[in-house]
Amino acid sequence: MDDQGNLYAADYDGGRILKLNGPADLDIYASGIDKPTDLAFDADGRLYVASSTSSRGDVFEVLADGSTSLFASGFSFPTSIEAWGGEFFVSNSGDGTVSRIDNLGNDSVFLSGLSAPNGPYGISLSDSGQMYFIDHGSGTVYGADALGNRTQLGKVTALGGTFTGIGFGGRLFISDVNLGALMFLNDQNVLETFATGFAGKGNAPFIGPNDFVFDGGGNMFVGDADKIWRITAHSVPEPISALLITLGLIGLSASRKSSSDDLNEGVDFWLWKRTHRLSLILRASDASTSGGMWGVNE
Repeated sequence: MDDQGNLYAADYDGGRILKLNGPADLDIYASGIDKPTDLAFDADGRLYVASSTSSRGDVFEVLADGSTSLFASGFSFPTSIEAWGGEFFVSNSGDGTVSRIDNLGNDSVFLSGLSAPNGPYGISLSDSGQMYFIDHGSGTVYGADALGNRTQLGKVTALGGTFTGIGFGGRLFISDVNLGALMFLNDQNVLETFATGFAGKGNAPFIGPNDFVFDGGGNMFVGDADKIWRITAHSVPEPISALLITLGLIGLSASRKSSSDDLNEGVDFWLWKRTHRLSLILRASDASTSGGMWGVNE
């Protein structure tokens, strides 16, 4: 989201970035981008997009008039981009590396030795700079420090994990398209199901859940095949199984906005987890998309 609270989504098949001003109220913010996979805002509010093609992968800056300017290139099937501390990090699923890009567009290898192809997906960064991502091929969820030392945190399904994100009291969330579910790392460092019933992987490219973002006000936005969902707390307890409905935007691309409004106590999250409610804020038909969406960004 930008400073005004507008949500941005990457239309993967349509090659566009969409700006959502409210439920089913959106504008085409930029177009002509080949297979956009993820979005990131830098500290100055400039928007960047990762573009994944068969020949190369690029990172573009999206200018205020909707045009694009090449910022860096030569990536290997980039699946996510995150900004932190004046730098960018890009996951290269093709060659199993994570690239670091400085503010001049120069890139270097930050991490290597992951699955290739189907390597790293879904980079997210905490406020302290701790990195999280998924090795898509194996389903392994990793954390990595500023020196590139990585630690295994858990596993989702092989070829299922797509994105990670930090929210609701600093908890780590993971999307798994094989399970059609959102997971989170609980206080015992065990992955636990948070929400289910998303599109899954059976109707590619309409798969989900993909990326997700938090607005700091108790809302989580989730990209799912051709839709974006909002998950909020609800005052009347509802079972998790209430989410087992037909859902349907390929992916949300996220730059996380930190906020003191995130839930902080374990008991509060326990209650929130059991009282959350999901509502639809966008269908692909509202956006006239030609396929799915990869990316929603706050």
